[in-house]
Amino acid sequence: MLRSHVQDAVSKGHSTITFGLKAYNESSMSWWKRFADDAYLRVQYNNPPLQPDTDTMFADPGTKCLPSGQAKSVNAVPTVYAYLKDPDAEDKNKVQGQFTLHWANNADGSDWGEKWTSALTPAKTTGSRFEQPLPPTIPQGTKIGWGVRAWDG
Repeated sequence: MLRSHVQDAVSKGHSTITFGLKAYNESSMSWWKRFADDAYLRVQYNNPPLQPDTDTMFADPGTKCLPSGQAKSVNAVPTVYAYLKDPDAEDKNKVQGQFTLHWANNADGSDWGEKWTSALTPAKTTGSRFEQPLPPTIPQGTKIGWGVRAWDG
């Protein structure tokens, strides 16, 4: 019940929130209650994972991430790799990755866009290397772009 009130305060940017306690029936002493001096409310924040750093992304066979004009050709379907991080490291196996592929089927590139998305990878610790073999259904001779997102639930 308190969760929605705390979330509302956080969403509105409030730096504090105050709660009060009252008896169900204030006119009767039988409803009187006392709380221990060490009562507390624990709030756990979940920050979003960090945006993947393109300097840590690479393909094998292939290279690190490069601008479109510097793209390299490979003769095999690669596996792509990225290191993913979540600032909330208290949950050891929480970070998952999801990879996407982009290409164009039209010669003029007018339909460039996402053509394939992987399932979420198994969860790993923050800072781990994630990998995804790409599907063999990529059209041969096609320039692809790829991306990855970190997900923590």
